[in-house]
Amino acid sequence: RRRIAPGATPLSILLGLTSVWALASALLLESSSTLLRELWFDVLSISAMMSVPIMLVFCLEYTEHQNFLSKRALTFIYSFSVLNAILCITTNYHHLFYAEVDFSQQSADFLALVPGPFYWIYTVYSYGIALFIFILILTHFFQTSSTYRKQAATILLGLLFPFVGNVSY
Repeated sequence: RRRIAPGATPLSILLGLTSVWALASALLLESSSTLLRELWFDVLSISAMMSVPIMLVFCLEYTEHQNFLSKRALTFIYSFSVLNAILCITTNYHHLFYAEVDFSQQSADFLALVPGPFYWIYTVYSYGIALFIFILILTHFFQTSSTYRKQAATILLGLLFPFVGNVSY
């Protein structure tokens, strides 16, 4: 029986989620109706928010820290992202994730989003996880043999570009 490389399963899921995220982003930009914009924004939000815990699981497996992936820890990690995804897609009813949402404009900058309290809580959570992941991979880079340093450097570089882009956005 062939063994799966550490992190292979969460990486595959992560790549699928980022593909959905990219497709939803493109369809959001091309949608002409408000209803379609809301639908694609919800799909984009769910895939983006679920990418955070999947990336954490990938990095913990890749760096051989599977011992931190207990059922209790996984439940917390995924539950927080699921809760925030639900708050995001139902924000029109309570305005906890976005205080104001307007998809009615027909221009490239039609996303009029005013952050609510849970937006900031989720932002701190996701950036905290991103920083933890970066430190985890960086530590792994210095502790691993030279054979695997290029692999770790590639992962670090792959993490750096979206993080810098997201912070600058």
